[in-house]
Amino acid sequence: MTTALNIVPLQGQRIAKIVPLVQIRKPEYTLDMLMGALQEQLERGTDDEGIVAFETDRGYVVGLFTYSIFRDVIDGALLMVNNFISMDVIGRYGTVDTMLHEIEALARRVGASKVKVSLVDEIEGFPRNVDSVTAKFRAAGLQFEGMSLTKHVV
Repeated sequence: MTTALNIVPLQGQRIAKIVPLVQIRKPEYTLDMLMGALQEQLERGTDDEGIVAFETDRGYVVGLFTYSIFRDVIDGALLMVNNFISMDVIGRYGTVDTMLHEIEALARRVGASKVKVSLVDEIEGFPRNVDSVTAKFRAAGLQFEGMSLTKHVV
């Protein structure tokens, strides 16, 4: 059974629907924290960052990613995608393909010369199989470029 996916605005009760997806990445994240982050973004008054959510026609949010537009001196505008989260592990809804298509469309809309997607290294409770995870990204034209190192600073 194929179900259509829709890109949905984060407003009203839909905001609460994405908290479980965000908690896959950051278990301690709460609805209040999400509301605070969205409010801060609104106060900054910029379209250079956001969250894109994907919902089935039955109202289930099955994927999301966060993005920001970074202006690089050498590469120009870059679309930086973080927190790429899909609950469609078996591919029933084609969520990953739809999300990748929207990332490219978003990059074109904002005039980005390049897209950089960061994937989490490992999510507790989910198997880590880099080849299967990155296969769809490679098929969409994304490739490994360089290396990113991260340090959490409190």
